[in-house]
Amino acid sequence: MHPHPPHRQRILFIGSSVADVILQTPALPVTGDDINLTSQTAVLGGCACNAYRISRMAGADAVLFSPVGQGIWGDFVRQQMAQEKIVTLCPSSEEINGCCYCLVEPSGERTFLCDHGAEYHFLPSWFDVLEDEVFHSAFICGLEMEAPTGSVILDYLEQHPVSQLYFAPGPRILHIHPKTMARIIQMNPVIHMNLAELLSFTLSTSLTQGIDQMLSLGECSLVITLGSDGAYFADSSHRFQIPGTMTEVADTIGAGDAHAGGLMAARWKGLDWDSSLSIANIFGAAVVSVPGAKLSSAQFQSWLLRHPDSEKELTDF
Repeated sequence: MHPHPPHRQRILFIGSSVADVILQTPALPVTGDDINLTSQTAVLGGCACNAYRISRMAGADAVLFSPVGQGIWGDFVRQQMAQEKIVTLCPSSEEINGCCYCLVEPSGERTFLCDHGAEYHFLPSWFDVLEDEVFHSAFICGLEMEAPTGSVILDYLEQHPVSQLYFAPGPRILHIHPKTMARIIQMNPVIHMNLAELLSFTLSTSLTQGIDQMLSLGECSLVITLGSDGAYFADSSHRFQIPGTMTEVADTIGAGDAHAGGLMAARWKGLDWDSSLSIANIFGAAVVSVPGAKLSSAQFQSWLLRHPDSEKELTDF
C-alpha cells in the first residue's frame, strides 16, 4: 500500500469513539430470561473511530474529530486511544461518556444496546480547531445526525465544504429528522448503507426499487453493502455490483464502518469506483473475521495470508 504525498488534503472523520462491550450470548434474551454469557470483552469502537482506523490502515492521511467525555467509559476510551496512538482533534467534553453493549449471537449477527453520552454531542466552538484546514472528504454517521447537536456538524460542513461527503446513516436512519436528511442530501453525499437500511427507509421491496427512491431525493451516490454478495454502486448514470470477498465470520460488528473507511481511502488515493469497492470489500471481510470492530495490523496480515487473492489485489493499492 503506497502513501500519497503529504501535501494531499486529508480525510476528516466526524463522530463517535466509544467503548464497545461485547457480550457473546447463545441467544437474544426475552422477558424473564436468565442467560449465561459465553464471554464479555470491552474494546474501543464507535462508527467514526472504526472507519478512521481502517482508512489509516489502508494508507490514507486522516483526521479524527471525536469528543471524549468523563466517567469510567470516557477514561476507557482515552486509555485505548493512547494505546493505539489515536489522536482526536476534538476538545474533551464535560459530559459523561456513554457506551455500546453489543450482543453477539452464535451466527455472528449483532444487536446493539446503546447508552448515548458525550460522544454524540458537539459544540460549535470545538470546530474552531479545524478552521485553517481544507479537507479532501469527510465522514458523518446517522447517530450524530439523530442527536440534537447534529445541526452543529452540518453547520460546519456547509460553511467548509469538502470535495466529497460520505454519510453512513446506519440502522437508526428512520430516526433522523427529514429536515436533517434534506440538508445532507443538499451536499451531494455518497450515502453508504446496507440493504436492510435502504429498504426500511424507502419502504421498498427490492434493491432496484429502493435505489430509485433514494436517488429521487436529490443528487447523491449510493453504496449499498450486501454482506457476502459484495456491494452495489448507483448514481444518476451508473449502476453495478462488485462481488463479495469470502471470509470467516466472528461477528459483524464494525463491518459497515470498515467498508466505508476502506472505500474512502481508496477514493482518496484516486481509484475508480470499481476498484474502490473491491478494496472496501476486502477490509469489510477482514473485520468480520475478528471479534469486534478493532482490526490490528497483525490480524490483517494474518487474514491476507489466508486469502491470497485479496493480498494480490492490495499489492498495487
